[in-house]
Amino acid sequence: MAKHKFVTSWSGGKDSCHAMRLARAQGHRLVALLSMLEPAGEHSRSHGLDASLLRAQAERLNVPLLRSSPSWSDYESAFVEQLIRARDEFDADAAVFGDIDVQTHRDWVERVCARPDVALKPLFPLWEVNRRRLVEDMIASGLKAKIVSCNERLGEGFLGRVLDARTLVDLEAAGVDACGENGEYHSFVFDCREFSGPITAREGKRYQKHVPRKTRPSDEYWYLELELA
Repeated sequence: MAKHKFVTSWSGGKDSCHAMRLARAQGHRLVALLSMLEPAGEHSRSHGLDASLLRAQAERLNVPLLRSSPSWSDYESAFVEQLIRARDEFDADAAVFGDIDVQTHRDWVERVCARPDVALKPLFPLWEVNRRRLVEDMIASGLKAKIVSCNERLGEGFLGRVLDARTLVDLEAAGVDACGENGEYHSFVFDCREFSGPITAREGKRYQKHVPRKTRPSDEYWYLELELA
């Protein structure tokens, strides 16, 4: 199998991190992280992570963090711009994504990467792996993540919980997907074997926010603010 230099589409959460780790385990070389932020440029989309937390993750992986803060209407063009930057400035010839089994998003990724002005090979290390098994593998491999946002079905009580065997059981008992692949919850990875050291973050306020969706009904989400200690 050919070995690639890759940029990872990076949310700061467990799926993007685990995909990166598996790609590295396959012999590919990480050269950069790519994060898309809200238009104000202060927090990541969906996860609501402060940009300083994403920078801390990049520092512990000893790679640059590429980021952009577009509106939804400009999202694709901004994403393409950062992929091109990863290729031209950091010699990436592939891009890693944490998609598991949502075909529509994979189709979009493959279309974007196949553009002549991008020309990167998309890699999907998590594709069609059983969702529960993925979470079990993450936990067993030493990945440490904390739930930082979740839908109303899970509620405020899940915020701040570390993803472990007990939390996995409770997520399934609440009737949601173990991986949160349908957007039920999002996480922040504060440690893994590939980090040079753990990230210490203080918990701040908890709040609800109405989140519009492009492909599914809007929802009310709970968020936990984290800041570097």
